[in-house]
Order: sequence, then C-alpha cells, then structure tokens
Amino acid sequence: MWLAFAFNVGVSFFLSPFIVHRLGNTAYGIWVLLGSLVGYMGLLDLGVRGAVMRYVARHHARREDDEAGRIASSGLVIFGATGLLALSISAVIAAVVERIFRIPAGIVPVARAVVLIGGLNIAASLISGVFGGTVTAMQRFDLSSITEIVVGVIRTAAIVVALYAGTGLLGLALVQLAATLLLGATQYAITRRLYPQLKLRLRGVDRTRITTIMTFSIFSTLLQVSGLLIFSLDSVVIGTALPVAMITFFAIAASLTDYTRAILSALSQTITPRASALDGAGESAELERVIVRTAAQATYVVLPITVTFIVRGQSFLGLWMGPSYAGPSGQVLTILSVALSFAAARQVVAGATIGLNRHRLLVPFYLTEGVINLGLSLYWVRVWGIEGVALGTTVPNLVTTTLVIPWVLRRLLGTRLRDLWGRIWLRPISAMIPFTAVTVVIEHTWAAHSLLMLFAGVAAALPVAAAGAWFIGFSSGDRQEYATRLRGIRLRRFSGG
Repeated sequence: MWLAFAFNVGVSFFLSPFIVHRLGNTAYGIWVLLGSLVGYMGLLDLGVRGAVMRYVARHHARREDDEAGRIASSGLVIFGATGLLALSISAVIAAVVERIFRIPAGIVPVARAVVLIGGLNIAASLISGVFGGTVTAMQRFDLSSITEIVVGVIRTAAIVVALYAGTGLLGLALVQLAATLLLGATQYAITRRLYPQLKLRLRGVDRTRITTIMTFSIFSTLLQVSGLLIFSLDSVVIGTALPVAMITFFAIAASLTDYTRAILSALSQTITPRASALDGAGESAELERVIVRTAAQATYVVLPITVTFIVRGQSFLGLWMGPSYAGPSGQVLTILSVALSFAAARQVVAGATIGLNRHRLLVPFYLTEGVINLGLSLYWVRVWGIEGVALGTTVPNLVTTTLVIPWVLRRLLGTRLRDLWGRIWLRPISAMIPFTAVTVVIEHTWAAHSLLMLFAGVAAALPVAAAGAWFIGFSSGDRQEYATRLRGIRLRRFSGG
C-alpha cells in the first residue's frame, strides 16, 4: 500500500510541471475543472465498493462462497445501473458546459469530448470497483499495490507520449480511460485467481442483497458527498467567478495538501478494522487508547509537513513549478495548510467510526460544513479571489475538526475533551516549536537555488522535529513503549527473523 502511494506521489511530483507547462495555464485549468466536474459522478459509487469489500470478506472467512457471490453480483448490477447514469449525466454536462464556465470558444468542442470520455471513465471505474473491492477483501494489498504501480507506469509513459505528440486535453482523457480499463481488467483477473469459488450470476441478485449493501453504504455515501463539498468544489467555484487559468494556481497548491491527506487516509484505514475488532471483543478501554494514540501519532506525522508548507511553501513552488506560481499558489498553500495541521485526528476518528458502524454521527456535521464551505467560498472568491476560496475551505474545516471531532469521541468513548485536545493537538504543536524555529532560520539564511538544496534544508531540520516529539510531545509511557518496539525490531533484524 505504502509503496503504491509513494510511487503515485513521485510520479505526480515529476509529471505535474510537465503537464502544466505543456498544456498552459488555461488548458490545464480546464482539465482540472472538467476533471472535478466529472469526478462528482464518483458519488454514484454509493459506498457500494466498501460494502462489497466488507461482506465478501465476512462470507469468505465463514466459507459462505455462494453468499459472497450473491453480494458481488448484486454490487455489479448496482454499478452497471450507476455506470449508465454516469454516461447520461456526462452527456448533459457536455451539452451545456460552455454556458456554465468561462471556457474559450475554440476549446469548447474538445471540452465536450473530454467530459464524455470522463463519463466513460467513471462508468468503467464503477464496474471494476466490485473486483477491486474483492481483492481488498482478500487482504491482498500487495497485489493491489503492484497492479496500481504497473498500470501507473504505463499511464505515465502514455501521457508523456501523448503530450509530446500534441494531442492535448483529448489525449490526456483517452489515456486516463485506457488506464482505467486496464486496471479493471487486471483486477478481474486477480479476483478470478484469488477466489475462484466466487461466482457472478444474475440470478443471485435479489432485493435482500441489494438492501443489505445499500443499508451499509448510505452513510458512507453521505460522507462522500460532504467530502466533495468540502474539498472538490473549489475549482468549480473558481471557474464560475474567475478566468479558468486561475484554477491552475489553486490546483497546484491543493495538490500538495491532497498528497498529505492521502498519507492520513492510509493511516486511518488501518484503524477501521482494528476498531471493529476491539469493539466486537468488548475492549472499550483499549479501543479508546488505540484511537487517541493513533490520532496523536498521525498529528506528529503531518505537522512537519504543514510547517514546511507554511514556512517554505513559496520557495518550493517557485523551484518546482516556476517563479510565477510562487506567490498566488504559495498563499493558497499557506491557508490550506492551517486546517491540514489539525486534520490527522479527524481522519483517524472518521476511520474508527466506520469500523464501529457509527459514522452516521458525522454525517450532519460534515454536510453542514460542506454547505457553509460552499457559501463562504462563493462569497469570498469575489472579495479575495483564490485566497478567498482557500479561506472558505479552511474556516469551517477548522471548526468541525477542533469542536465536532472531540465531541464525537466523547460521545462514543467518554473521553475527556481536555485529554483529547492536549494529546492530539497541544502536545504535538508544542513539540514542533523547535522545528518551526529551525525551519524559519534555514529559509532566511540558506537560500535554496534548486529543489535538491531545498530538500537538503528540510532534511537537516527533520531531526529537530523528531527530538521535539520525543522529549516534548511524548509522555514517559510513550517513550518506553516506542523504545521497546525499536528494540524488538532490531532483535528481529539481528536474528534474521
């Protein structure tokens, strides 16, 4: 899982400047805008992939292969229907796209084709979700990672070739569709290999199985809706109020925060099955300890990243994308990083509530945050431009994270709010003060003339972050536990275990 993540981040890091400069700000802004617009149809997943994963894993463990097949078949039928709906919606969007956004007239035909191809991409992705969910249910994360990496290599090479050939937006869209089809076919083949007893039959589909899937998935879907309102409508807001070229400046900064959220998402995924198992065993005290500890650990991971974004973000963007992006994209990155600094605990608690099947508690708050986010962004974009959109995302996000998330944990586990705020945020923030000071000094005294020099400066400051976490943030119990783990790892390596 982590290998695939590192690969995807590395590819995006090196490929993004190439795509932006090859397409130009306007075309790239249109690509981000249309990608976001089509991406909303991903909501048609309806949480079905997660439900398929949960129930196939459960029935496989019980050797109930026939029932697992019925669940997978029902998921496939649901995805077939939503895939057709995605195609219909994309056709409607393609017909009116130039009336909604400020797209130059010469690019409108290409934009329409890109939207239609994007709809096909979503439909293919939905249908293949059954097979991807089954591979995950079998806990073969290694095969999932290898598949993603291989397809990613092919996709990256195809993008480079397509852009060098001058195919532009249309070439990018076709490459993405081909990669999705290849990934889906590969996941199908792996599913057949791993679980040959899983039979897909239309006669295995009935109202009972579909109801089972949809009952579990409805609250997951509502969380997805809120996530899109919170993080994915920004480009649409900018596209309706400002020239589409401004989307590029916002998207460059947002991509860096997206990479960081992906790290947090990977961390939070590990808490979901653990929370479910501990809850099933009735170990409420251990459940509380694991959730709070994991949330604190995730905060220690994210803070050095966000501090670097805030202090050195403009320097990095200037070296990475070009000097013209340092100012506007850097300001957006600074604003978004403030909320991101507190987001680790939010991700962990959300993952835990899913494992406890109590994620319905989060739905009204997340949806409210999304609506407020949209309203503030629409208002502030006309006052402060793309910085206003960033503020519209950050302000309600901070309120939900620092007030609602502790309340949810207190409601579920009875944890004291003072303990939560102290362990999850106050201690980690205090521990990063020395790292922040060193980062500021390096930024103002060690001028970075290349990305290599900038990364060297960041690397030089990281030991200070580790020392701050160890001596200021961690309690004596934490230090003892981590020291024991480190000794165990060394002994296993020494013994060849």
